[in-house]
Amino acid sequence: MWSIEDEEPQDKDKLQKEMDKVSQEIVHRGLGVPALWFFDSVKPLSFLGSQAMVFFQPLLNMLGGNSTYTAFREILASRSQTEIFLDTLERAEIEKDKDG
Repeated sequence: MWSIEDEEPQDKDKLQKEMDKVSQEIVHRGLGVPALWFFDSVKPLSFLGSQAMVFFQPLLNMLGGNSTYTAFREILASRSQTEIFLDTLERAEIEKDKDG
């Protein structure tokens, strides 16, 4: 978690399920395209964002943190996982366009 090197996530299946869940929620709210634009533009800063999330995690845990926050932090910590998340989000947006 503290290295800049890409690490393999602890549980790929669980992380993929969280990516799917977050992507579906973003698309459901109609924010698929703005989210893709935002995450693609800040991709070089994703590692710093994940470290900020590590810093604020104790505060959020006191307020009732959840597993989605931890999974999203893991996604941002790795450039390869960030790319996979963007692909997942793009697929969810395409599926929404096909359905309706």
